[in-house]
Amino acid sequence: MYYTKKLPLYMVISLLGLTPALSQASLPQDINHYFRQIHGKKTHVSIEIKTPIERWPICEKPQINPPIGGRNMGNVSLPVQCGKKKQFIQLTVNVTGQYYVATRNINRGEPIQFVDIGTKKGLLHKLPAGASTDKIALRGAVALRNIPAGQTFTKSMTRQPWAIKAGQTVFVFASGDNFSVKYEGRAINNATAGQNTRVRLLNGQVVNGEALENGSVQVALK
Repeated sequence: MYYTKKLPLYMVISLLGLTPALSQASLPQDINHYFRQIHGKKTHVSIEIKTPIERWPICEKPQINPPIGGRNMGNVSLPVQCGKKKQFIQLTVNVTGQYYVATRNINRGEPIQFVDIGTKKGLLHKLPAGASTDKIALRGAVALRNIPAGQTFTKSMTRQPWAIKAGQTVFVFASGDNFSVKYEGRAINNATAGQNTRVRLLNGQVVNGEALENGSVQVALK
C-alpha cells in the first residue's frame, strides 16, 4: 500500500525542475487570499491560473491590483505589479455560494414571502446578471413581472414595497439645532424607504425629503 500526500505548490514546482523565485511559488496563494477577502467567508473561492508559470512576475513583493473591468469572478485579467513593471495574469475565479429561486409561480405585483424563496448553491458567475444573493432583501419585495417556479431571482425582477404612495397624506419632519417642526402634506410620487420623494404641503409649497419606512418624510435642512 502506498501513502500519498498532497505536496505544497513550491515542492511540486521544484520536483518538476522549475526554479522560479519564491514570490512566484506563493503567487497562487496570494491571489486566492486577495479574492477571499473580496468575497467573504460565506462563499468558497478557488483560483485557476491560465497564464503559464514562466510568464508570472518575479519580484520580492508582487502587488496585486484590482482586476480589469472590476470583474471579481469568472474569467479575470489581474494586474500584478513588480516595481515599475505591470503584468497581467489571466485566471478563472470560481466562487461558489448561495443564490435563490422561486418555489412557486409568482404573479406580477405579488409580495414575496420567505416560503416563496428556495435556496440553491452553485457557481455565482454562471448565474444571470444581478442574481439575488440576499434572502432578507427579497422578503417582502414586490414582483415586477411573472416569475415561474424554479427561476433564479434577479434584482431586476423585484422592487421594495412602497413606503409612500402618490396622493397619500404624509407628515414631513424637519429638524435643526434646538428645534424641530412637523408639517402635513400630500405625496407627489411613489417612493420606497430611503428614496427621495416630493411633498406638497398644505400651504402649497413643494419640498423634497427622504421617505422613511414608517411612511413619513424627513427633510434635511442645509
